[in-house]
Amino acid sequence: MSTQIKLSDLEPLLKDFETQYQGDNILDVYGIPNWTADNEKDYNKLASKFDKLKIKTKHYEIYAWYDISGFDYWVKQMKEENYLQVTVKFENDYINKKQIPALLNRLEKLKEKAEKIIYSSY
Repeated sequence: MSTQIKLSDLEPLLKDFETQYQGDNILDVYGIPNWTADNEKDYNKLASKFDKLKIKTKHYEIYAWYDISGFDYWVKQMKEENYLQVTVKFENDYINKKQIPALLNRLEKLKEKAEKIIYSSY
């Protein structure tokens, strides 16, 4: 039995997360709350904090990202909150089965950090 899991077969093993394998060794993770701010200065501060949400290992990098259209677009024009998404960029098209618990742990930690940033802004 192989200890390697193809990334295209990884989603069912990440049961606590809504994910979608995009190909090209990229896995998107959904379920983080949307975010906004009352003014452009606070909006940019939050965006700056989200830019720092990264975890890098020798096998993959996990990072948060959002639509960069900015305050004018999301708050003034659309009158909606911006989304925040997490992506995992893997070095290979597989992961060792033994690495999955650490990946899950890191995803949870990054999600918790993102939520803390979002909820502390309200």
